[in-house]
Amino acid sequence: MAKDKKMQKIYVWDGPLRIFHWVNAIAFFVLFITGLMIAAPGVTTGGEPWDQFSVATTRNVHFLAANIFTVCLLFRIAWFFMGNKYSRWQRLKFYKPAYWKEVLYVAKEYFTFRHVHEKPHYVDHNALAAATYVAIYVLSVFLIVSGYALRVGIDPDGVIGGLFAWFNPLVGGEGVTRLWHHAIAWLATAISVLHILWSISYTLIVDRSALLAMFNGYKERDPGWKPSKPWEK
Repeated sequence: MAKDKKMQKIYVWDGPLRIFHWVNAIAFFVLFITGLMIAAPGVTTGGEPWDQFSVATTRNVHFLAANIFTVCLLFRIAWFFMGNKYSRWQRLKFYKPAYWKEVLYVAKEYFTFRHVHEKPHYVDHNALAAATYVAIYVLSVFLIVSGYALRVGIDPDGVIGGLFAWFNPLVGGEGVTRLWHHAIAWLATAISVLHILWSISYTLIVDRSALLAMFNGYKERDPGWKPSKPWEK
């Protein structure tokens, strides 16, 4: 316990970002579960009134979760400019060769398990993790646009029809939209599962404060610890 008191605490993830993280995670989970229920033949082909009511309710819950998911993504984009230094877009220096040098270094650390024997070099996301999150946001945009496009038939003259009617003809029809929507949803789910497993293992093996930081905002480091850039050596 005495050793714990000597650890320095660094405030990394601010409150709004942590709220976004968990609300977004819950919304995505609800989207995935209700998406499976909507796509399951045993649910969607029921002939009894209760079956039809269940399908309608599931679709409404799916739509509500999609709206929350969309608001979360818009918030995260805004927080690239409004958040603390660990949340801002300046971390994403894709245009600099040094950024990709860090990506390769971190990837090599992970694939060779070298990170298990080294102390963390940073407190926020490393370059590889940051690039991965951007990729997830891009997938999220596609899921949102394709998801709303699939509802155009329900309200062709409404707001959704006005904003997203262009998408289905662009990709080759509603059937193609649905195919890609499902495929990207499964891809995003696979990435999310890997993210959860990696976060747990990284917390248990390397940085015990990594997962807890998404609840209290603080990362813990040894006394005198400072960020390092071994990939520049």
